[in-house]
Amino acid sequence: LFQRHTGLPDLPPPPRAPEANRHEKLATDKNRDFAERFRAGNANFLAEVAEARAETLARLSGPETAEEGAGRRAAAVTQTQVESPAIATQPARRQTDLPLILHIGAHKTGTTLVQKTFHQHRAKLARHDVIYPDTNRFHFAQHRLAFALKGKRDPSKRDLPRLEAEAAELAGAMVGVRAGARASDTRVFLSSEAFFELGRDRIEALHRALPTRNVSILAVLRRPDTLLLSIYNQKMKGPRNRFSSPIDEFWDHPERLSGDLDMARCVETWASVFGRDRILLRCYEDAGPLEIALGAVGLPADLVTEPKRLNRSTPAAVAEIIRLAKVRGMDPEEREGLLRRAMRHHKGGAPFEPGTERRRSVLAAMQPDLDRLFAQFGMENPYRPETVPDGLVPTPDLGAEHLLNELL
Repeated sequence: LFQRHTGLPDLPPPPRAPEANRHEKLATDKNRDFAERFRAGNANFLAEVAEARAETLARLSGPETAEEGAGRRAAAVTQTQVESPAIATQPARRQTDLPLILHIGAHKTGTTLVQKTFHQHRAKLARHDVIYPDTNRFHFAQHRLAFALKGKRDPSKRDLPRLEAEAAELAGAMVGVRAGARASDTRVFLSSEAFFELGRDRIEALHRALPTRNVSILAVLRRPDTLLLSIYNQKMKGPRNRFSSPIDEFWDHPERLSGDLDMARCVETWASVFGRDRILLRCYEDAGPLEIALGAVGLPADLVTEPKRLNRSTPAAVAEIIRLAKVRGMDPEEREGLLRRAMRHHKGGAPFEPGTERRRSVLAAMQPDLDRLFAQFGMENPYRPETVPDGLVPTPDLGAEHLLNELL
């Protein structure tokens, strides 16, 4: 083409490209991180691009009916939506009116116990017209839906779940449930604590993707001081992560440790999307995790037997030993062995205790937000500073350097 346009004399034909070449798209974790950040920060622009190119892309495959073209254009836009859940699109066509209870956490409120129990007793729950679907599953819960919204890989399958595919899998299961339902009050229960701290754009994407509008949101809160300690210990004892910050960094700003600790904002965001009347707000201290979950679906608390608790408190000495091992730069494999030795050595040891005054200071800082949150639901804030018992004595200096050296 260039030769004819410029009037150049005949040129030799170009060499044939090899059948296989080494050109390939860069696909490192850093590239994926840049892409995710771009999509999150340019959601509206990407939505315009997807809409503008959808019709052209649909025509590239040749003649088609108007219905096929519409479907292809919708698929093109949806693919961009899947890659960036923040993108605003028209609501999806609802496929069922089946009631759905979405258990969003928070973390460390007995979620794993509920999920494992519901998974083990799916048949029994189904006989009582409560369906815990075997879809979107990582371990015992529907974490893949949350992974899709967060752009997070499934650690077991090592893939990146896509919202469109996960929503379609759920829709298929729910339509099948509706078709085979024996009772008019059949309902579906989904669970993932990874939902709790989602931002508004991700929650809106989920709202659009769900196959039913008949959704209730079960949110379980826990007293912030104990929640902070539980999340801190969970992060600290993980031998393969790099978390090694001392707990003193989080007393004044608990939300820096975990978004779940900004609980008023989290619940209010869900309420702003689904409606306040759709939120089932519960407190961890009022009942057992299974009793709360079963109550949300209208079943008696003794329907299934509560299994042995899955998570135990980490002894203070163990958490501090692993923290120091990370600070020293020990390899993850070494830290795993160290954790096993430390757990054996300090079995039954007391967890870290910050003391009454420190606990009360955490609740005092969060009180205005929690007062506002509970008032919106006609409830009194149960997490006020005076609810912390008197006389809790702070854990003394453990001499963790000596303990670590002893174990090494």
